[in-house]
Amino acid sequence: MNFKVAIIGAGPAGIMAAIQASQSGASVVLIDKNLGKKILLSGNGRCNLTHSGLTPFEFSQAYGKNGSFLISALTEFGPEQFLKYLNNLGLKTQSQEDGRVFPKSNKASDVLDILIDQLVKNKVKIINQLVKEIKKDKNKIKSLILENGEEIVADSFILATGGKSFPSAGATGEGLIWAKDLGHTIINPRPSLVPLKTKETWPTQLQGIGFDDVEIILMENNKKIAHQRGEIVFTHFGISGPAVLNISRDIINLPAQIVLDFYPNQSFDDLSGAIEKDFSSNGKKSAKNILVRIMPERLAETIFENIGCDVLQKPEGLSHECKHNLVKFLKSVVLTITETLGFEASMATNGGVDLKEIDSKTMQSKIIPNLFLAGEIMDLSGKTGGYNLQMCWTTGYLAGKSAARN
Repeated sequence: MNFKVAIIGAGPAGIMAAIQASQSGASVVLIDKNLGKKILLSGNGRCNLTHSGLTPFEFSQAYGKNGSFLISALTEFGPEQFLKYLNNLGLKTQSQEDGRVFPKSNKASDVLDILIDQLVKNKVKIINQLVKEIKKDKNKIKSLILENGEEIVADSFILATGGKSFPSAGATGEGLIWAKDLGHTIINPRPSLVPLKTKETWPTQLQGIGFDDVEIILMENNKKIAHQRGEIVFTHFGISGPAVLNISRDIINLPAQIVLDFYPNQSFDDLSGAIEKDFSSNGKKSAKNILVRIMPERLAETIFENIGCDVLQKPEGLSHECKHNLVKFLKSVVLTITETLGFEASMATNGGVDLKEIDSKTMQSKIIPNLFLAGEIMDLSGKTGGYNLQMCWTTGYLAGKSAARN
C-alpha cells in the first residue's frame, strides 16, 4: 500500500498529525491497535485538553529546561488556536479558574468522536495493527512492515508512539527503540508525573488525607534542586497529588529527600507564635483538641507520636522542646523517597528522542530527512494541568503539516 504520509501511533499527537496531513492534501495512513485510547484515559476520563491564559513563553516554562524548544510551535498552534479549532468542529469547552480546560460535557469520548470524524472525513486510512519492522534505504525510511506481513510504502513517516507511560493504552516504548535504530540519541526514559513511595511509614497513617497548599522542596547534597507548591495526598505507600506528581519530574537519583512545609505562608516564628497563643488561651484542653482546629486530628496524633510527646497532654505540661519540634515538623519534615510507582502509574515520560536532533519549527528529524516526530516520544515532559496533551496537539499539528509538504 502506498501513501504520502504514514503515521505510527494513534494517540493525541498521531491523530492530530493525520488530520493536518490529510487536510493538506496528502494520502495518509494511521497505524495503531489502540486508536485514541490515551485520549479516553486522560484527565480521569474527562480529558484535560490544555491550559489557558498563558503566552507561548509562559506555557513553555511548564516543561522545564527543554521548554524553549516549544515556543515557536506554540506560537503557531498553541492552546488558543487548538481550542478555536475544536470549537469550530462543534465541541464546547470550559476553562476552570486554575487554567485547566475540559470539554463542557466532561467526556473524553466526545473529544475522540470529533477527531475520529475528522479522520473519516479526510479519508485517512486507519490500520488496526502493530508495526513489526521499519525498513530503511540509505538515510531514508523506505517502508513499514506490519505484523500480518503487509508493507506500507510512503514518502514521509511520523513517529508518534509516545513514551513508556500509559501501558494500559498500549505504550511499550518500542518507538524509542526504532528511533535509536534509525540513528537518534535517546535520553534515558523514566516515569514522570508519578506517585512516590516513602521510606518513612508515618505517611501511611494519614492515608486518604489531603492538604491543599503544601510546599515540597527536593534536596540533593543539602542543596535545593526543585520545589513545587500545591495539593498533596497521603496514601498507603507514601504520597501523591498534583504537587507530588510535578516534583517527581525532577527526581533523577533515588533514594531522594524532600522537605514538606504544611504552612508555606507562615514563617517558623509566626507559626510558632500562633500555636503558642492557641495553647495559652485554651489551657484546659489537650494539645490534640486545640490543634484539631488547624489540622486533621490524625496529623496531630502522627506528629506527636513522631516527636515523642503526648498529644493528650495539656499545653502547660508540654516542654519547650515538644512545642519546637511540633512546629519544626509542620515547617520542614523530611521524607526519603525510595522509589516511584513506575511507568504503570505515571502520566508522562521523562526522556526520549534528543531535541537537538529535531527541527523545532517542523518536527523533522535532522538524522532521517523523511522522518518526523510528535508527542511524548520526544524528550519533553510538562506539569499536570493539560500541558502534556497540548504538547501532543502542537507537535502533531506541525509534524502533519510538515510531512505533507515534504
